Amino acid sequence: MRLPQGGLHTTLRYIAKEINVAPSTVSREIKRNTGLRGYRPQQSHEKAAKRQQNIPKVIHFTSQLRSVVKGYLKLDLSPEQIQGRLKKKKKKSVSPKTIYEYIQVDKLQGGELHTHLRGKGSKRKKYGSKDSRG
Repeated sequence: MRLPQGGLHTTLRYIAKEINVAPSTVSREIKRNTGLRGYRPQQSHEKAAKRQQNIPKVIHFTSQLRSVVKGYLKLDLSPEQIQGRLKKKKKKSVSPKTIYEYIQVDKLQGGELHTHLRGKGSKRKKYGSKDSRG
């Protein structure tokens, strides 16, 4: 790859164009992984691998966490409120989507957790159907 003349920004733009990414991506990569001897690809790869290892692991929806969520649902709290309470108490938390999925599975198995939800499912107008106005 032959670099054009014209300074660092032109070079960043040229590299970005060559590898089909945004110039800010190239700039961020260089800033993040430049050591005392400048940017070195092998060193950059090692740093990236180390950062990858430090990513928080997925929190599994354990039976203990399920029972806590079930208790909150019986108090008629929404999944969003449950997540907020768990975070506020510095306990392991799951997303509202996971809680909604848990409620749906419970409903299909004959459970009653869905009766504690406020909205009871949204009522949406079916588009494309005949209008029944008088």
